[in-house]
Amino acid sequence: MTVRLICPNGEVEIYRSFYSLKANEQENVELPIQLESSLLGDLEGNCYLNVKFGNDEVKSREFVITKDIEVSLNIIGASFDPGKEVFIKGNAKKKNGQLLNGFVEASIDGLNQSIFASSKEGNFNFSFSLSSSLKTGNYELKVRVYEKDSAGWIANEGFTSSIIKISQIIGKIEIAIDSQ
Repeated sequence: MTVRLICPNGEVEIYRSFYSLKANEQENVELPIQLESSLLGDLEGNCYLNVKFGNDEVKSREFVITKDIEVSLNIIGASFDPGKEVFIKGNAKKKNGQLLNGFVEASIDGLNQSIFASSKEGNFNFSFSLSSSLKTGNYELKVRVYEKDSAGWIANEGFTSSIIKISQIIGKIEIAIDSQ
């Protein structure tokens, strides 16, 4: 008996075993397979199992394999002064509805700054301090959330981004008085 996982972008054999059955004899077989990244590779989409035993072949119902995680962010505040701290809250949920227990990486374009946090029960939060010499403008905050399987491979991941607005503040005032 062989079992193949077949997806639109490829297929992989996930089970093979030898059975000897007599005519009209049945045997239930449980597949002790974990569909982890090390087995799946880049297989995704509407997939099904194809089981062959001797000359018989049967297909399972289709099911979806995806690595996508839905991510949402809540930046506490609308604009920020240079030198201040920014607080971020967010949540992450897998497509099957399970809340993510995984990792969070955030970076801000143009600042060479990275932040690392973790997601527990789908929630994460982190903060970072802005440089006091930061120029006025909009900066993109990019957030990546992911989880790893038991082999340490990235199993699921999601991305989102938001804009952080840096306010203009007066740093130095000079007053020039004419001699008159």
